Amino acid sequence: MALGICVLSSISVLETAKFSSNRVYELLFGEAFTILERKKSWAFIQIQDSEIQGWIMDGQYEFVEEVIPADYIIDEVGGYAVAGENKTMQIYHGSPIPENKSIVTSEDNYKILSDLRDTQEGYDEERDREQLENFVASYLNTPFSYKGRTIHGLDNIGLCGLFYRHFGIELPKDIESILSLGDSVDFISEIRGGDLAFFINDNGEVDHLGIVISDEEILHVVEKVRIDSIDNEGIYNHDLQQTTHKLRIVKRLM
Repeated sequence: MALGICVLSSISVLETAKFSSNRVYELLFGEAFTILERKKSWAFIQIQDSEIQGWIMDGQYEFVEEVIPADYIIDEVGGYAVAGENKTMQIYHGSPIPENKSIVTSEDNYKILSDLRDTQEGYDEERDREQLENFVASYLNTPFSYKGRTIHGLDNIGLCGLFYRHFGIELPKDIESILSLGDSVDFISEIRGGDLAFFINDNGEVDHLGIVISDEEILHVVEKVRIDSIDNEGIYNHDLQQTTHKLRIVKRLM
């Protein structure tokens, strides 16, 4: 089976080969997938290291010989990919890029104009406090978009995935698998920036998560990316003056 990468800023992976179909994932420039089937102007793909499958259009991808690891990524400022005089596109934070800033596909040689983030350094709360603050500033007030993963719209899994990729950890694509990672933080007084907090609905099902950014604040997505308070009960929304999400557990992944 052939290997391809996204060669646009981002592309929606659709449930069926129809323009009106629901999105099941959003691919960023440089991210890889396996092409399982091709029909007419569509390709049926499987996302790398995932069970997610869906349809994308011809012209949105090109063939490559190997996967680009996320050891280096586009930083929060973003950047551009250039291939020839008439092929320039914006690329977003989190896109995996080789250290030499060059990507060779079956059709083009892309040169990357951007600063790169070395994700292999991991995360240290004290050392990386500024990195955390920059991430918050970059995404605050970004609108909610189901399965989104860019500054133009994202959901909680997209937000948390981009944050952890920034520090060299690839999160799974579903909340249940993310919940299985890391170590539990037993007391709310022990939470720290970079922890993941999980919340349950009225049926006791985990259906919401967010990034702890201080000992009393959380970054998460509702109608937009927002900062709210977190305590033993859950998320307290100051706009509504009420607890909106019931805390299930806090996990430490790094």
